[in-house]
Amino acid sequence: MLMRTILLLSACTLLAACSDDVDTPTFDRIQTATDPANGQTVEVILDEVIDPATDTADLDDGERYVAIVFSVKNTSDEPFTETDPSADAWLITDVSEDTIVPDLHEASDCEPFEEVPFGGANEPVPPGETISGCVTFEIPAEAGLVSFGYYFGEPLTFDLS
Repeated sequence: MLMRTILLLSACTLLAACSDDVDTPTFDRIQTATDPANGQTVEVILDEVIDPATDTADLDDGERYVAIVFSVKNTSDEPFTETDPSADAWLITDVSEDTIVPDLHEASDCEPFEEVPFGGANEPVPPGETISGCVTFEIPAEAGLVSFGYYFGEPLTFDLS
């Protein structure tokens, strides 16, 4: 509940800076996070926003797919286990204050996390190594992108407006 409250507050703050266009945005690409539970640190890199993305499934009328390609680098001295980066990701658009969770379909424009080294089956990510992949979101066709978020012990928000 605390995380959802933080996300909604972030969304409300970011909605003031929304844009109606859906062109490829410029953004702050790298953020760091520390998990307060164990002190592990990561660097999260926003690699690419694919808008629109080509999904392998049928798209609902009035919707489009957006794929977010990002990387998580282990900057700690110990391995960490990231079971599914897409489970810790969200998107906010300018048509709703609600967070949008990733769609379970895969985009043909990029590789999902379960297809990359260290990315699946609870395999530890060694110190200094990076996992990269994409998550796909189904959003209204007219929606502008506001922010992409990722949670690793603390919420990170990338401005996409």
